[in-house]
Amino acid sequence: MYANWLFDEMKNARLQPVVSTVESKSYIKQPRDDQLPTPNSQLTTHNIFREYRTVLSLNPSRINEVLEKFMSITHDYSELKRLLIDNPENHYKLAVFLQEKGYWHQSIPAFLDDMERTRTKIFNSQIPSIFPYYKALASGLMKDNQKKKAIELLREYIKSEEELDIDDYKSPNSHPQSKIQNSKSSNHYDLAKAHFWVADWAFYGGKKYGYGWNFVKYHHLKALELDPENNLYRLWYAIHLIYKNEYRTALGHLDVILKENPEHADAHFRLGQCYEGLSNLDIALRQYKKAISLAPDNEEYMEHYNNLKSLGNSKTY
Repeated sequence: MYANWLFDEMKNARLQPVVSTVESKSYIKQPRDDQLPTPNSQLTTHNIFREYRTVLSLNPSRINEVLEKFMSITHDYSELKRLLIDNPENHYKLAVFLQEKGYWHQSIPAFLDDMERTRTKIFNSQIPSIFPYYKALASGLMKDNQKKKAIELLREYIKSEEELDIDDYKSPNSHPQSKIQNSKSSNHYDLAKAHFWVADWAFYGGKKYGYGWNFVKYHHLKALELDPENNLYRLWYAIHLIYKNEYRTALGHLDVILKENPEHADAHFRLGQCYEGLSNLDIALRQYKKAISLAPDNEEYMEHYNNLKSLGNSKTY
């Protein structure tokens, strides 16, 4: 149904199985709040595994550090996954980690198995999000310089989610419709993310693949329709509008951001770019200066301010 080309590639790929050495190594215990255990014969692999899981349960932000250590034992996706709470977002984090370490391609079959397993389950009366899997697969394609495939994969996710019949996931006599419907609403945020990523990736270099400006605008607007309070999406849409010289439309979006957060440095800077593009240089200088006052170490803000001021077409502030 989805990513058929990817499954075909995996069938044809000649991947060597990863031989786990989990049973053959052992470690010495060190203070949990300082360092993770390091190799030594005084601690069994079972204990090191338990120690690492405890560290992650207390401090999930140490996930990359823990995975890095455990990779001295094994590079196998399934073994590494056992360290983590079994959910789509952790599968995504593990996938991104393996992409960075160069062990992603051999992990794809097991990752796709998790994707299929998650797709057919309901957890705690909620439909689990399938988006982290698409996001990981698309990120891997981007790292392989396959932008068109990455964009099309996310578009496939968008299409499948928009066509999703919520009743297909309803378990008889167990899950109230209201709870499942709430889960569907929460997945709208994932749809918004997918639209945003498609817009951003298509904007930069997507034209050679047939993704024009109207295509980019459509996905930006869909992201904002699904998540109208997300000012990150709004800011990047404004930035892309500025690149396309659509300054007045960009101004409207930047005003929305500043109404909610008057101290948003980058929104003030982008306002400056809009007014400079509209040849209202006095206001542009004031906006650049405001951005600098909020983020004095930002070299880009200072460069634009100095360049515009050097033109000598406005007052000194």
